[in-house]
Amino acid sequence: LERKNPNITVLKNNGNTTRPNGIDITPDGEFAYISNCCQGHDPYCPRGRGIWWKHKILHNESWEEFGHPTLANSHVPIIINFGRTSGCADGFKVIPGLDDDDDDVPSSPMIIGSCPGGLCILDTRDWKLYEPLLAYLGMPERVSNVAVGGDGYLYITGEGKLWRLKIHEDYRELMITGRYSYIMEQRERDRKRKTKEGGDEKTRDD
Repeated sequence: LERKNPNITVLKNNGNTTRPNGIDITPDGEFAYISNCCQGHDPYCPRGRGIWWKHKILHNESWEEFGHPTLANSHVPIIINFGRTSGCADGFKVIPGLDDDDDDVPSSPMIIGSCPGGLCILDTRDWKLYEPLLAYLGMPERVSNVAVGGDGYLYITGEGKLWRLKIHEDYRELMITGRYSYIMEQRERDRKRKTKEGGDEKTRDD
C-alpha cells in the first residue's frame, strides 16, 4: 500500500492487478474484493479470464492515525477461465453466504457480478480447494455492473442497456438485507414438517 495523503490510499501494483475495476466489501467488514478486467493486455490477464482479488481490511494503527483502516496486499485471487468471450470481471456485489451445516452459521460470502460472457455467482472460499463458479447466466450483451434492488430485483447494466431479473423469494431477504432469518425460519418449518411426517408414519405402522 502507498498512502498519498490521509484520505487516499493507493494499492501498489503487485504485478498482476493491471486493470482493477469493481470493488465491494464483505458484510462483516473484514475483506474487500477487487475485480481485474482482463482484456488480453498482458499474459496473466488474457481475454476471457475472470479475476477477483481478496484484500484483508486492517484495523491497525492507521485507524487511530488516519481515521480509517487500510487494505493488505492480496496473494490468492479467484481465477476462472471462461474462454475467449466478450466482457470481463467488472462490477459486482458481495452477498452473504451460508455453510452446508444446519447450525445457521454464516460462512464465506458469495460474489454476484459481471464476468466474461454474462453474469456469475462465485464462492469466495479458496478456489484451489472449492469450485468457485456456483452459477452462470449468459447475457446477450457485455455486462458492466450489478446492483441488488430493494424491490426484490437484480439490476444489470451493459452496452447502454438495463436488465431486471426477479430474485427468487427464498433468497430475496438474504440478498437485500443480509439477514439470515428466512433461512432459519425455513429450516424450522422443514424440521417440523419432517417431525410430523415421521409421526404420521409411526401412527400408520402402529
